[in-house]
Parts: sequence; C-alpha cells; structure tokens
Amino acid sequence: MRSTSFTMQLPHAVVPGRAATSFTAGRASAPRLAGVPRASAQEGVVSRHPDAIRRRMEAEKRERERTLQMEETQRSLRGEAGAMPSNMLQVHLPAELDLRVESFSRNGQLVVVHYKGAWCASCARMQYKLKKLAKQNADIVFIIVDLTDDDLRQHCEARGVDKIPYFHMYKDNVQVSSFTCNLEKIDRLRCELQLHGGNGSPRWGEPLANVVPAPSRAGS
Repeated sequence: MRSTSFTMQLPHAVVPGRAATSFTAGRASAPRLAGVPRASAQEGVVSRHPDAIRRRMEAEKRERERTLQMEETQRSLRGEAGAMPSNMLQVHLPAELDLRVESFSRNGQLVVVHYKGAWCASCARMQYKLKKLAKQNADIVFIIVDLTDDDLRQHCEARGVDKIPYFHMYKDNVQVSSFTCNLEKIDRLRCELQLHGGNGSPRWGEPLANVVPAPSRAGS
C-alpha cells in the first residue's frame, strides 16, 4: 500500500510580542531570535584585530601585576621581609619621633616617615617592598611609626595623618611631601624619593638607634 505524505496546516496563532509559529506535520520551526549570532565555524579562533590584541596584552599585564602582588604579600606574611636595614628604625614615643625627624633631617638629609598600623592589611603587604626601597636608598632615613599606640596615634593625627598607609618626608625639619600610598601605588613613593633625594651626609657607622639616643618613657 502506497503511503501518502501530507502537510497539515493549522491556523496561525499570533501572541502579542511574539512571532507567529508554523507547524508542519507535528514539527515546530522556532523563529531565530534577533541579536543572537549563528554558530560560527571559526569559533575559538584568536582574533588578530589590533583592538583585540591590545585588550589581551592589557589583561596579561594585569594578571602579571596581580601575581607579583600576591608574591609580595606571601613573602611578608611568611616573614621574608627580614630585619630592618641599617637606615630604617621604628619609634615608639611622640617625643622620639620629633627628635628623630629633627636630628636626621639636618643639612638637607631626607627623612621618610611611614605611618602604619598592626590592624592594617595594606600596611603589612608593603613592608617587604618598603625595606627593599630602603636598601636601595641607603642615603635616606626611613622611620616607621606604628599607630597602634594611642599616644602616637593622637600625636600623628595632629600632624594630619588621617589614613594609613601614609608618608611624610622631611628636610631640615621641614615637611616637603605628604601623601598616602599602598603597594598598588608604590610608584608614587619611588617618584617622591627621586624628586627629593638624599643630599645629606648620613652617619652609617653604627645603627641609627645609637646615633641619636631615644627619650625614655616617664617613670622607666
């Protein structure tokens, strides 16, 4: 018996906001949605367009920077930052801070004061890099101030330190620069070091802590 093929036509049902759909022999042919590209035979091929190449290079650069930052953070957390170099010291009293700045900034000597806090993750991440910069700039004095101490924090707030990490730079006991800087913006610190430089004659024959005795706490 010969089979007979036929096409069953159904009335078109139009729904507001949707295209009409036709049915042939029980099989629906869905309309192609506007704005959806057809599958390309070259899918997965890397574009050679200049804009695409530029975007890939920028993405690779950002990834390298993130990797370096993670490595810096891991070194700091593992304690690989090491001991302070000979031209870096930490102060513990407001009077000691003033004395160190006044003493070491004489004769055009550049003094960098770094304000940090034990609770500050950004401060912890940049310690390794800061010590590395201190080693590379042996003619500059770096003073570390931990604002965890209430007396130091109040003293530094009066100096305009309202955020951390923060930096002050002094020459001849005069503040020549003031700025905030974290690991991601470490180039700002490098530029400031190059701009102001260290033109004095530091006495590095012995540790800084022995050059200018620190004031003692009252009653100690």
